[in-house]
Amino acid sequence: MISNPVFIVSVMNDQILAEILVRLPPKSVYRFRAVSKSWNQLISHPYFIEKYDRQQRRPDGVGLLSVFKDISCPCSFCQPKKRKKLLEYPSLELEVSRMFPGQLRFINSSNGLILCKGRRCNEKEYEYLVLNPVTKRLVSLPPPPLSWPSERSVGLMCEENKSQLSAKYIVVLTDYLYLNESGKATFPIVTYSSETRVWVAAKLRAIGTAAEKDFHSVFQHHPLVMNGVFHWYHYSRETGTLTLALYRPDDEAAALDFRSYDGFGSHSTCSGALTRSPIENGDVLWFALVDVFGKSMGVFMLPKGSQGWVSVYTITVESLRGDHTALLSSSRIFLNGLVPVNNKKTPVALIRMEKKGRVFLCDVDTKAVQSLPYHGRPVITKWDEVICGPDFIAHYPYLPPSSLSTFAL
Repeated sequence: MISNPVFIVSVMNDQILAEILVRLPPKSVYRFRAVSKSWNQLISHPYFIEKYDRQQRRPDGVGLLSVFKDISCPCSFCQPKKRKKLLEYPSLELEVSRMFPGQLRFINSSNGLILCKGRRCNEKEYEYLVLNPVTKRLVSLPPPPLSWPSERSVGLMCEENKSQLSAKYIVVLTDYLYLNESGKATFPIVTYSSETRVWVAAKLRAIGTAAEKDFHSVFQHHPLVMNGVFHWYHYSRETGTLTLALYRPDDEAAALDFRSYDGFGSHSTCSGALTRSPIENGDVLWFALVDVFGKSMGVFMLPKGSQGWVSVYTITVESLRGDHTALLSSSRIFLNGLVPVNNKKTPVALIRMEKKGRVFLCDVDTKAVQSLPYHGRPVITKWDEVICGPDFIAHYPYLPPSSLSTFAL
């Protein structure tokens, strides 16, 4: 039995302090590590990390990240004010120009971190960077191996780290397929780990049901991450076939699992987008197709274990309610992406007009529409990258952090 009163008081104080800290925002908790050595030991302990994540646990939804930059003000992340909101999304402000002088592209988001590709002023080479928009920390990754020919697709996966306060993430780069001596398709890939801080090259073999003609096109988009798996996708306008390529980094089989789905119909003027369930462990994929000229959208769902996609909604511009007059008069509309939202069973679509570049949020369940501010360059490039250039506003899906360790970037 411990009878030392000083020790007992110290333990009680730590317990009381821990109960207070687990109720504070992660940004504040992380800063409190600098108060004293004892506070740092308490916050860095695996027991506290697990307790904090359990206390803060809520549906892991995705918000909409608005990226602003113009000639007179630095790039910032914030949400428009004095506007009736269709959904709530993170309100963050960040002066990227102070941390990175030059061009910066936003590629994808995972568990609070954002993968970027940038080129510094007066430099010819691009570099990859990982950004935490909350702590305003930007980490530059070492360049990929010199033998790596080119980037076809790149993606970030950030994992929860419950053992220590250290951000744990990997970045993958893929290239065109390679035919080995037996004529089998393999896919070169290099993976960077925040733990080893080195790039490792490998070759993935193709398995699954997709035809080889779809192998070349599947890396046209950057991957979607769900439950520890990278998802690449390609929609064939000619055949109406959707092809998914799944890669699990911790799988020793080193395989790229191709899955082909029919029944979407062939539309030569469609634009599509893929997203995951609003709940991280919901195991549901969503896919939407917009008929550019017909101005209609089909929304499909793939539940876990299902062998095929289910048509959930067919939406026309005329059936929308709210601020959609401009969409009615537009000659063409495009789908810029799908945004999963907290506490919603269905995603929200980002729809862009052909002219004037106006962007709208469309709730596919209620058919409510909300106009968002936009001007400058097109929101999405050919490779699904958001370019932050002069005089520019864009809107981007953002996955907030679900673990305290993410803030240790």
